[in-house]
Amino acid sequence: NSTVSGNQGGAGVYNAGALLLSNSTITKNQFYGIKNIVNIWQNGTTYLRNTIIAGNGLSGDCSGSLITQGYNLLGVKTSECTFTAGTGDRVGTSASPVSPRMTPLQDNGGVTLTHALLPSSPALNAGNPAVPGSGGTACLATDQRGMARPAGTRCDMGAYEGALAGAPLYRVSTYTANHRPSLPGVLLCNQNDPSCAMGNFRASAAHEAAIGIYNL
Repeated sequence: NSTVSGNQGGAGVYNAGALLLSNSTITKNQFYGIKNIVNIWQNGTTYLRNTIIAGNGLSGDCSGSLITQGYNLLGVKTSECTFTAGTGDRVGTSASPVSPRMTPLQDNGGVTLTHALLPSSPALNAGNPAVPGSGGTACLATDQRGMARPAGTRCDMGAYEGALAGAPLYRVSTYTANHRPSLPGVLLCNQNDPSCAMGNFRASAAHEAAIGIYNL
């Protein structure tokens, strides 16, 4: 039930031991979301359950060893990150990232700021189906704000439970004019294809940047 967001100059979380993250959200950090430190003195390993690590910066979402206990969203797994997907995990790559589709860090109730899930978030109703608070790898009984889980048919991944009321679904379409004066031209991709597979690298970059505005 923790949110780690917006850290500059490094990772959101540095871990040199054994760390368990349960119903947590790690996003919008400048470099890694989480970096496990491994050297002759330290051996960092992170265990995840019902957790979102996505939308982090220059170095990707994780580095080192992550071990799943189920129902996590990992936006971009690079070669630096050791992670074998298990039950209920959603894992993206650099070519095909998984967006958690959340709001900016803001006051959504409670005593601390959170990233609320949008109605289109793949983290909704995607946590462990066991009764929240029942122990083991089940979701926690309440979210970071103290709101009871589940808000829907089953609990959500991350520190925020439920979708933000009234949050709009975003729509992004990218076209090519093919060097012609008429617009909009030929449709290449929309929000259902975040990497814009039909476009060249410029179209893909523009499309991903536009979606990034809504991947708050």
